[in-house]
This record gives sequence, C-alpha cells and structure tokens, in this order.
Amino acid sequence: MQRSKQQTVKAHGRRSRSGQTLIEAMFGFVILIPIGLAAVDVVTLMSAMQTNEQWAETAARAAGSCTCENMGSTMAKKSLTRFVPTNIISSIEMEKIKFDEQAGQVTVSTVMQVNMPIPMPLMNRFECRASAIQPLLATPAEQ
Repeated sequence: MQRSKQQTVKAHGRRSRSGQTLIEAMFGFVILIPIGLAAVDVVTLMSAMQTNEQWAETAARAAGSCTCENMGSTMAKKSLTRFVPTNIISSIEMEKIKFDEQAGQVTVSTVMQVNMPIPMPLMNRFECRASAIQPLLATPAEQ
C-alpha cells in the first residue's frame, strides 16, 4: 500500500513534535533537578538554624539559673552535652558566654556544624551561629 503525501507529512510532523518534547523534557530536568536538590539543602539549613537557636536558648536558661559566671559556663556546656549528633548536625558547642550582673542577663553563643544531605561544590558543610539572652534568675536581691 502506498501512503498519500498528506499522510507522510503528518507522520513526520508528529515525530518531530515528539522529539521536540523529549528534548525540552531533558533540558527541563537538567535545570529542575539541581534546583530541587538545592531546595532540599536550603530546607535542611533552615531547620538546622532553628535547632541551633533552640539549643542556644537552652544553654542560656541553664546559665541564667546560676549565681556566677564559672558555674553558669559549666551549666551551659553541660546542657549542650545532651545533644545527640546526627548525619546532618555533627556537633554543637558553646562559643562564648557573657555574664552581665549589672543588666541581670546572660548571653550564650553557640556554633553548630551542619553537613548538607546533598553535597554540592563549595556547599557541603556550614557553621551556624546563634545567640540567646536570658535573665539571671539566681541573682541576690539588692538591699
């Protein structure tokens, strides 16, 4: 059986459109997949930053319940030992503590090591820093 010229043109036109769709899909995936992977990293980093702020608050509360800077520093470090390392968050440490009896508050700064779940060039490990201020609860009343 012979095809008519019109049927042949339709068949070729359909093939070129499906080929064009395949090429567009391939280029779309080449662009969309890295964007999706980077989005996973960004969400992980935001979550880790929130977690770091919570640990800084916990350490500041522990330090605020003490009467002196040495004891406050010890209690803040002790509160951070309850942290359980994961594949994403490898460590958290107290960076500094400021015990201000005049203002009646303590400031604790923490630093957290965050490993990205999908490592990309120059973006495979981050340090997140957080600070928290809490009132000194154990200060004696002035007379």
